[in-house]
Amino acid sequence: MMVEIQYLCADCKKEMTANVGQSIIDLKLRWYLSCICKSCNTAIEMDDFGFPPDEIRQKILNQEGEWKLKINSLELKNKAKIIKVLRYALNLSIKDTSKLLKKFPYVANGTKVEMLWLKELLINQNIRASIEKQ
Repeated sequence: MMVEIQYLCADCKKEMTANVGQSIIDLKLRWYLSCICKSCNTAIEMDDFGFPPDEIRQKILNQEGEWKLKINSLELKNKAKIIKVLRYALNLSIKDTSKLLKKFPYVANGTKVEMLWLKELLINQNIRASIEKQ
C-alpha cells in the first residue's frame, strides 16, 4: 500500500512529494520511501524492514486511517501462542504483551499493512484473526 506525503529535500530544503508505503515480504514488515526533488533533482530512496520512522508512519496513518487487529473469540484458549507471536513481532515485554491481551479481542492497532502483517503471523500459528478499520 502506498501513499504520497510531503517531504523536505535534504539538499535544497524545498518540499517535494514522496511515495511511501509498507509491504509484507516473507512474513516480515517492510517500509519504503521514494522521491525526486523537482528543484534540484536529488533522488531519495529509503527502505528497511520493521516499522517506518515515527514521522513517516504517522503520515501513513493520517492518510489511510487506523486499523485494528481482532483475534477470534474462540482463540482465547491459545493465549500463550498469541502472547508469543505479539511479543516477538512487536518487541514487547511480557508485561506489555499482557496489557495488549486485556483489550481482547482487539489487541493491536496501526496501519493497514501492519495489522495485515500481525494477522498473517497469527494465522501462520493457526490463530484466527481479522482486521477492521477504526
